[in-house]
Amino acid sequence: MSSFFPKYFWPIGPPPVFTEKTLETALVYMMCNDEDISAIVGVKVFPVIISRSALLPVITYQLIDSDYDYTLDGSINLVRCRYQLNCWAVTYKVARQLGNAVKALFDAYSGTVLDIPIRRIEIADESDMVEPPELEALKRFGKRVDLMVWYHEQI
Repeated sequence: MSSFFPKYFWPIGPPPVFTEKTLETALVYMMCNDEDISAIVGVKVFPVIISRSALLPVITYQLIDSDYDYTLDGSINLVRCRYQLNCWAVTYKVARQLGNAVKALFDAYSGTVLDIPIRRIEIADESDMVEPPELEALKRFGKRVDLMVWYHEQI
């Protein structure tokens, strides 16, 4: 497990340390350690919003919904959730390249990441991101990629 990224500039403090055993941490770890994604964003992957001090391109992520599986005996700890990954860049071309790299990484993935057993990841949807009128002055382009993830929650 890597906690230091010597070849990337980390603009807001120390680089990420992956000590939590959560699905979000596993997804961020995968993106930060993917050659194609990290060549574009380094380790600039943030929850929900873009940090004011972050330089584009970046990726933001957010949980959209979760569905837990049960039997009559109770939870089986299998969770299906939808994550939205937003790829932001100064040009549409870079946003599209980043979105394609995200899709290539996650499409049909299964395996264990940071001790989190991921049963399957599928690309659920993608689209261009449209900025609200009050943010048009930022001149940034976005590509949204939605993932459906099935994993075993560690309790």
